Amino acid sequence: MTGVSYKMKQNNFIPGVITGLVLGHLAYHYVIEPRKRIDPELVLNSLKAQLKNTHPIKNSWISYTPENFKHHGVITEVYRGGLADDLFTDRYEFVAESKSGTLIDLYKVI
Repeated sequence: MTGVSYKMKQNNFIPGVITGLVLGHLAYHYVIEPRKRIDPELVLNSLKAQLKNTHPIKNSWISYTPENFKHHGVITEVYRGGLADDLFTDRYEFVAESKSGTLIDLYKVI
């Protein structure tokens, strides 16, 4: 009788481990990873580095609170920010995706 109960426990152990691994993987990819965001300061510094040859940037800002933004029918979490020259004569605002830092929109403020 001891051998039968041990075998049943062993037969239930492997499916239990597999189920736990699958649920852990799904929880990570659908719950934990979507919440990861890039530091807004890194997004701003990256954008300034990309635009330094085409725009004389002396002042910049970025919102540290992400917000929802609808672009081409897709809602994504973004950071909003701005760039300006030293006299604030040329000012730009931007929208960057919060999880990858990808620039979504850059427009001149009139």
